Amino acid sequence: MAEGLARVRSALRCLSTDPASFGLIHADLNPGNFLFGDGRIAVIDFDDCSFGWYLYDLAIPLLAMRKLTPDLAVEAQLCEAFLSGYERVRRLSAAETALLPAFMTYRQLVLLYFYTTSTNKRVQGWAPGPIAASLHRLEAKLL
Repeated sequence: MAEGLARVRSALRCLSTDPASFGLIHADLNPGNFLFGDGRIAVIDFDDCSFGWYLYDLAIPLLAMRKLTPDLAVEAQLCEAFLSGYERVRRLSAAETALLPAFMTYRQLVLLYFYTTSTNKRVQGWAPGPIAASLHRLEAKLL
């Protein structure tokens, strides 16, 4: 876990806070916060909304896709399709693409903090599984 934190710190030091890469973000763009209907998509649950790097918002759904399938090839296809759609609106530079794994690690660390510090009894009930999976990913460097 310490290695993951070091990777995140290193990545954040490389980034500027200029408006091209930093601004108002949702900060919880997981699949549960998307609504689909009538050929449109909407986003809900803005309680984590804050200022941050756009790459963080992008890393959240990419990380969530890892939970959709145990098949790494399918996961790669899902992530590629998502990024392809994203880049129809905003192109990613090679440097930004290279930073995505660090931001995925960052998100995993944020989730670990949430799981381990929540006083909500429901969260405490289901958190052990995600904690174990998160630690496994961090230790195996699967992020």
